[in-house]
Amino acid sequence: MTQDDSGTDDVASRVRDSEPFVRDVDNAAARELREKLNSQEFVFAPGMYHALDARLAEMAGHDAVYMSGYSTVLGQFGFPDLEMVTMTEMVENGKRMAEATDLPVIADADTGYGGVHNVRRAVREYEKAGVAAIHIEDQTSPKRCGHIAGKQIVSREEAEARFSAAVDAK
Repeated sequence: MTQDDSGTDDVASRVRDSEPFVRDVDNAAARELREKLNSQEFVFAPGMYHALDARLAEMAGHDAVYMSGYSTVLGQFGFPDLEMVTMTEMVENGKRMAEATDLPVIADADTGYGGVHNVRRAVREYEKAGVAAIHIEDQTSPKRCGHIAGKQIVSREEAEARFSAAVDAK
């Protein structure tokens, strides 16, 4: 991982310095989340898994909603969080949540659903669905739920490639 003169790694610099929207998708939720992150000491985003949860979070006065992968997979499908649900299914759930609330939705994008091309596609699909932000894990695939022992992480180079692909997909 390369670092700039300030000691910040290259990927973090590109995220910080990037234009928020460089493609034709106008993601107002992402703008709102960025404004909250820049102006508030913290942004409270409770972990939820369906549209009703998102609406209730808004009614309760929260700042954002976090679409929990663990909760979504277990609550919507009854599966353990072991990468058994597809990107398309997760994006669809994020879309339903984003449509149910005016709050920004942050989604769990697991490991990015494959290699760097899959990561780019995932970023774009979540963006089109109206999701404000995603997080991508640095686990090997198939991943294990974050609450389960025995997780393995990818090399620093592979993690950087995933994160670079996500930044470049914007």
